[in-house]
Amino acid sequence: MQRVSDAARDMNMATRFGQVEVAARHVDRAVQTDFLSRRTQWGKTIRVLDLEIAGIHLVDEDHATVTVEVSWSSVTDSLVRATKLTQEWQNERAGWKLVREHRLSGDMGLFGEALPELEPPHADVHRPSRTLGSNAPK
Repeated sequence: MQRVSDAARDMNMATRFGQVEVAARHVDRAVQTDFLSRRTQWGKTIRVLDLEIAGIHLVDEDHATVTVEVSWSSVTDSLVRATKLTQEWQNERAGWKLVREHRLSGDMGLFGEALPELEPPHADVHRPSRTLGSNAPK
């Protein structure tokens, strides 16, 4: 359990801080290209604010599922978004490797999907004010 935990933490933190070569060491060769392409905008148009390993489930001695919660924002707006990922890990000769990942829930856009259009801001609405001690609007 400790080895998969260490590998998942190292890989996810490395991608958060732009250390692609460190992260790639923890990803199975068959999925490295997809893994890296899904993160091309991290640090450019996507700011990863926080990343947390929310859970690790050891399926058997060679397979584990890791749940990761990512807080992020787009540089085009100031909204804080949250996306929950599920990562499947496999114990290989070279140690634990990420073999599959997908978005479990939360906001789209973390992996390059188009962000939903934001509604334009509402116009300011001014209500009549009242003076203390008076019932008449001014």
